[in-house]
Amino acid sequence: MRLIQFFKNLTKKETLTFRYDTTRLSLESLYLTLEQSVFVLITISYFNASDFYKALVQTGVPIGRTLALFFLTYIVITKIKKTHLVAAINILVAVFLLLATFGDSVEAYVILATLAMIFFNFRSPIITSIHKDSYSKNKRARLFSVGHLISGIMILLFAGFVGYIVELDSSYFRYVLIFVSAIVALSAWFTVQIPSSYLYPKKSKNFLHEFRFIKEDRLFRGMLISWFILGLANLAAVAIQVAYMKETTFLSDAQIVWLVSGCSALVNIIFMPLWARAFDKYNVLVIRIIANIMLLIGLVLFFMSDNLTVIIIGFIIRSIGLSSGTILWSLWVTRAASPKNTQSYMAIHSFFTGVRGIIAPFIGFYIYRLGVVYIEIYMIAMMAISTATFYWIYRNKELSQRLN
Repeated sequence: MRLIQFFKNLTKKETLTFRYDTTRLSLESLYLTLEQSVFVLITISYFNASDFYKALVQTGVPIGRTLALFFLTYIVITKIKKTHLVAAINILVAVFLLLATFGDSVEAYVILATLAMIFFNFRSPIITSIHKDSYSKNKRARLFSVGHLISGIMILLFAGFVGYIVELDSSYFRYVLIFVSAIVALSAWFTVQIPSSYLYPKKSKNFLHEFRFIKEDRLFRGMLISWFILGLANLAAVAIQVAYMKETTFLSDAQIVWLVSGCSALVNIIFMPLWARAFDKYNVLVIRIIANIMLLIGLVLFFMSDNLTVIIIGFIIRSIGLSSGTILWSLWVTRAASPKNTQSYMAIHSFFTGVRGIIAPFIGFYIYRLGVVYIEIYMIAMMAISTATFYWIYRNKELSQRLN
């Protein structure tokens, strides 16, 4: 009854946004399966690529987030609806996926897969801005999470299917990319149906002008530093997890895809509603610190043993912590920033997420080759520092009250 009442109380704009945005996200979840595990698995299983290419193919997402600020400053040269720009990017991503099915060159495959990820992740600040415009503060996280719940179910099902296909013959990845290309193109139609305000060209064509908010806003500066330290640990772990399971366990490609994408999606389905409800009720920093502790426990268990049971338990605990990340990463700036500055704050947040995402895979593979014990030392140290800095901000009531 409460859930029914919740949806009855939505405004017309919230209802339309929820309907089409949830459909968009559900379709795009098939593409997200590629980002999470399939792109890198194909690099390993089909192309038998070096560590350099394994790391490089995982830099597409962070490069996209890093360049999003540049994109919004220099590429947006005319007034355009936010949803129309997102849809146009989707079409371009579909083209890159289609081109990646041709040829047997690992260089061409990695470049095209990376380009798809770069452009797909240009959209993050724009989509966050759309959610800020369309959803009220006390409903935003729950509406956001429902879309991601459905997305999680889609990833869960699709990951099993893709794993099975690739297990039959790794060259079948081409059919997977063709199918996902068509789905991403279809999602563009649903995107343009979402109510949207216009995106205007920046008055200043110096993208560094946006960085003034770091100097002016002490809370924003502290949060960016804390997130950066956290990301250097977590993204390094994400980069090497497929290679680690491939080399340490006897899991098949299908089982690895399901564990990395499917199991994560299942955990999201179960725990994201709890994180969303907590986000709408409590201070962001309290939730972030709890999630950090779970990430730390999960990372230690995952890398401490070559026992499959311990690895899976560690992965699940870490996935519970990560299931908060979709909401926290995407929505915390909606608490910290004013409506007119939300897009700029998110673009800067995405920029630094991208910077650490580019660095972290290379750090991860370098430390991985030194030995697992060094991975554990690195993860524990970085997670502890990150948690301490988030706690310091929380203890400062002047700063933390803005994140209530």
